Amino acid sequence: MTTVYITEKCPLCGGMEFEDYLAGKDPDGIYDITFTLVRCKSCDFIFLREVPASEGLYDKTYYRSICPALKSLFDLALFVFIADRVKLISQFKEKPGKILDVGCGDGAFLARMEKTGWQVYGVDTSKSALAYAGQKGAAILSGEFTDISFPDESLDAVTYWYSLEHVLDPLTYLRKTNKMLKKDGIVVIAVQNIASNQAVYTGRKWFHLDLPRHALHFSPKTLASALAKSSFEIIDIRHRSLQMNIYGWYQSLLNLVDPQPNFFYNLLKRGRIDNRKFLISFIINLAAFPFALSLAVILANLEEAQKRGGVIVVIAKKHI
Repeated sequence: MTTVYITEKCPLCGGMEFEDYLAGKDPDGIYDITFTLVRCKSCDFIFLREVPASEGLYDKTYYRSICPALKSLFDLALFVFIADRVKLISQFKEKPGKILDVGCGDGAFLARMEKTGWQVYGVDTSKSALAYAGQKGAAILSGEFTDISFPDESLDAVTYWYSLEHVLDPLTYLRKTNKMLKKDGIVVIAVQNIASNQAVYTGRKWFHLDLPRHALHFSPKTLASALAKSSFEIIDIRHRSLQMNIYGWYQSLLNLVDPQPNFFYNLLKRGRIDNRKFLISFIINLAAFPFALSLAVILANLEEAQKRGGVIVVIAKKHI
């Protein structure tokens, strides 16, 4: 039986009056309950009401290797995506220093940063992530970010690549991050955008919804509020993502017609599919591929131009 905790206070402002925003199922089928996102009436922050115990949220399939037949193609894509992240850091920090990646996953980003001269650190709670990181030779700290210790003003950069949405107390994380950063240090946060066109128009079929692992759903407004409450000042905010926006639209469009959510992604990455629906899902995905991909490229470029991207990347500095 699943142990579920009910959120009683808004993680951003402490408000206790909510309204239902959206209800949905776990696309991986691990949990048999319906999860509800609620909106805080005081600050508009959207977050998960029913929070399951952490056991099982990130099992061995979460960081599973890609389908062997397509590994070379995905390795190339990953190289491009990480190069884009490295380029972003270099735009705001010209000289290498010390960097911490919170929720570092398999350590691929840190391995690339180390090659450019940075002294790298990572932290993650997932045992499967640590196993993959170990294969790449990355030195990763195991456990919660809130439990690790770094001297005050010792880091030049801290990054959250799609990890802040997984935590339950974002202000605790951001305030600790602020203390760790040097006076000229930066924090880079990439999160899914609940105010994006993707989220608004595909609803519970949105690929990046990922209940219940995504417990928090930021918009530009609520992320700016969280940073301000943590003594940060935003330098830049971007709605472009090579990695997330086009694929977010592509998978979300397929989810509108496929009886098995995230079929393509799960087939290639998670290895978690319903064999009873395999044939119909395979036919739908094969037939829809050219149309869905073309439309996804158009919609992703449109939402980026409108500053309503499926994900947002925010760069902030300490407010002195």
